[in-house]
Amino acid sequence: MATNKDKDIDKIDKRLHVLTLVVKRQDDIPKVRMKAKLLCRMCGLDRVATAQVGTSASEMARLIVRMSGGGIVTFRIVCCKIGPPIGQDQGGIELFFEGKRACDPSAFSDGTCPLDIEDLGKLRAVSGLKRVLDYVEIQSGVHGAPLKVKAIKWGIRRPWEEISQKEVSLRNELFRDTEESYIENLRLKHEEVLRLLEQTTVQNRELDRMNSELLQLGQDLEIMAREHATIQMALRIADRIRNPVTVIGGLIRAILKKDPAVGQETRRRLEVIRQGVVELEEFVKSFEELAEKEVRSFAREDLKGIVNEVLNTWRPSLLKKGVTLMADMPEDRIEIMANRRVLKTALFHILRNALEASPGGGVVRVAITRQKGKPAVVISDQGPGIPPDVQKRLFAAPVTTKPRGTGLGLFLVKEILEEHQGDIEIESVQGKGTTVTCRFPIRWREDTGWRSTVAQ
Repeated sequence: MATNKDKDIDKIDKRLHVLTLVVKRQDDIPKVRMKAKLLCRMCGLDRVATAQVGTSASEMARLIVRMSGGGIVTFRIVCCKIGPPIGQDQGGIELFFEGKRACDPSAFSDGTCPLDIEDLGKLRAVSGLKRVLDYVEIQSGVHGAPLKVKAIKWGIRRPWEEISQKEVSLRNELFRDTEESYIENLRLKHEEVLRLLEQTTVQNRELDRMNSELLQLGQDLEIMAREHATIQMALRIADRIRNPVTVIGGLIRAILKKDPAVGQETRRRLEVIRQGVVELEEFVKSFEELAEKEVRSFAREDLKGIVNEVLNTWRPSLLKKGVTLMADMPEDRIEIMANRRVLKTALFHILRNALEASPGGGVVRVAITRQKGKPAVVISDQGPGIPPDVQKRLFAAPVTTKPRGTGLGLFLVKEILEEHQGDIEIESVQGKGTTVTCRFPIRWREDTGWRSTVAQ
């Protein structure tokens, strides 16, 4: 449960842990109020905010002692970026309250602990906290879990750099008469270091996995380019061979069958030619089987699932460059006939182009929608756009705007979309970005394109 003032909570990018107080008895409560007010004054909060933080902190400490038999109160300084102007800091005091055990029913007049988060929010200390602070989040405290509440009061006017430089003096001042808190703070810092190390290890493993997938997708694209070019060329050659081979074979069979005047030597030679024709016909049939195999590699797939797999693989690269991904996905499943691996490679290439074109801090938008009933994937970037002269020949032949690019990728993407009986459209305005739209058919036709030509 949070207040309606929590709009900046997700933007916090800096936290400085300054003090954790152990609260065991009523005598510890004034110390919580004193330290909270001291920290507020040292950070430059005004008098009203200082009084609000001090009073609400002491009341929450009182609740922890009464409800959980004690616990800890942690003070942090937090900072987030707001604007305009871009880069301006907004600082605040973050308070974290944690009971050492679950609710004690004897602490309440009716002998009943709060039953849910809403009930917790009605407790006087918590409701008071919500009235005077800018952000309050009740994390736990019911169903046998210790009370945990986080709250923030914004209003620090001093720059983060100034506060960071005074970290040592802050701690020295706040640690006076809090010997027990030295040990508690050391323990918490140790746990924080262990947690960060664990998170770093997990993140490194995830990055290794993502990099492996990206490398594999890149290799798939190159392999597919070679395979695709070879298959297309072979099928076209086979198609051009079939007609003359059929004519030659038919004439030779007719001569051997209907013309008894043919000499023995000529008949022998014609038979050799006929055998060669049979071998060529078998050769053409083998390519027909290849075409049929290509058709069988297509299956009914969820377009949203394919797009999400590509986005999940590419997300770390977006984050590394500081590019924001905005995805608009439908709730319902959208089925298309697709070769999953091949289509993923095509979408991966389009997304890679969008990322490479995007400036740091830019936005890449990916949406799955329907256009005139047809399933479509729309990918937009905020890059420099494609020059008009390049746009005209994007799909006519391999072309690139990159210094070391081959241009084969986009040329191949069009081929892949055509094999999926779809189409690709690119709209680009220089200085404003590029939008790529991939559309797929409503109904899949089994006998279209080069496959039907070869299989005749």
